[in-house]
Amino acid sequence: MTLKVLDLFSGIGGFSYAAEKMVGGYKTTQFVEIDGYCQSVIRKNFPDTPIHDDIKTFTAEPEQFDVFTIGFPCQDLSVAGRQKGIGEGTRSGLFYESIRLLKQVRPKFALFENVRNLISHEKGTTFQEILFQIAKAGYDAEWSVISAKDVGACHLRQRLWIIAYPNSIGCGGRNSKRRSIQERSFLSGEQERGEMGSETQRCSNTTSNSNNNGSFTSTRIRIDGKTDSDTQEGENKISKSQRSSKPKDSRIIQQTPKWRDTKHRLKPDWRRYASEPRLCRGDDGLSNRVLRLKALGNSIVPNCAVVPLQRIKDLNEGKC
Repeated sequence: MTLKVLDLFSGIGGFSYAAEKMVGGYKTTQFVEIDGYCQSVIRKNFPDTPIHDDIKTFTAEPEQFDVFTIGFPCQDLSVAGRQKGIGEGTRSGLFYESIRLLKQVRPKFALFENVRNLISHEKGTTFQEILFQIAKAGYDAEWSVISAKDVGACHLRQRLWIIAYPNSIGCGGRNSKRRSIQERSFLSGEQERGEMGSETQRCSNTTSNSNNNGSFTSTRIRIDGKTDSDTQEGENKISKSQRSSKPKDSRIIQQTPKWRDTKHRLKPDWRRYASEPRLCRGDDGLSNRVLRLKALGNSIVPNCAVVPLQRIKDLNEGKC
């Protein structure tokens, strides 16, 4: 079965390239991207796939797509920016538009991507809000930090990847008859350093990095039952569990899964790699040079996206 993809905040189509060309079993049927230059790149590589230019005006039918890929803007979350967060009026706040579509379409899976700093932004409260909104939409989530260095590149480029899926899909959620909201429980603890040298880090009781066998350990959160609660009582239960560092009745619902990729590793030539470009940024005579640099800077590393995309395929096929 081919999974139909809605590629939100598409950029130059890195998610779709990884999904279709590297993993397989995916077909992007709609792009949503506002930048004109990025649209031109998408049209060249995916000429038969429609592009919508504004996520705020995009709508879709229930179950029209199987998978969302969501690389929402990072400018207000990155350490290189002012870190305004995801509040109203911020570019990173467009995250809430993806949640709107998540509730509207109800896909099988959603894959979110953003900078590593999202975990620690505002002492973890922004990450809590991201997970809270995913849970309210009726989805479970698991996440992992994967860097370009983990897949063999000669730079770090750490990114946070979050896989969300309805409560009934996850390995611990199948055939579950429990309908009450449980308190949040985070899997934590330090993992071994990866073979590519990923650093072990802890933040907001969450750790995730590569293991010695090339796999990636992700941390998972579950809230069983009516996570999309319309009642104040449900909201209070979740909020109370957030405030408690060690809830009295908390339970870990799901064991830590492994994210693996052993096929798609970059093999750069370290000796010939230049840390600084020989050409100037704006006056080198290359067409759209600045636009290209901006598009590449905002893009993902497809080899990194392969890891969570393969995880989604495994979950869809019933593999844990």
